Amino acid sequence: MNIFSFTGRLGRDAEVRYTSGGTPVATFTAANEIGFGERKRTQWIKCTLWGKLAESGVIPYLTKGREVAVTGEVTLDEYIARDGANKASLNVRVIDVTLVGGKSETAHRQPAIVEESQETTRDFWETPENRADIEFDDELPF
Repeated sequence: MNIFSFTGRLGRDAEVRYTSGGTPVATFTAANEIGFGERKRTQWIKCTLWGKLAESGVIPYLTKGREVAVTGEVTLDEYIARDGANKASLNVRVIDVTLVGGKSETAHRQPAIVEESQETTRDFWETPENRADIEFDDELPF
């Protein structure tokens, strides 16, 4: 298996479709900057998520401009463009996708989720039955 990891920004919102057999497939394209200085350029990478990963809770957050870290299997598809030029497309079958950052317009969605999870965590630890038996062992085995 080959593994390819990169970070990039989404060029448009992720789209979820279904195969004729009912398997969910999510796709998005991410821009990855390579090189530096005058040689800096943008490489567009097509990403595909299959099955449960395509239905995961991260899909609504894969919006245009969002920065993501992607890990997956990479393939290079070569083709001839309409103008007759030889072209190549970098494609990744995604194994893992992580939200790294985002545009200011999409960032406002996260605090509501963070507050909800913090509230849930706070409620859990503030109940007497959950904190009464907590013991910490200060001795480390190594």
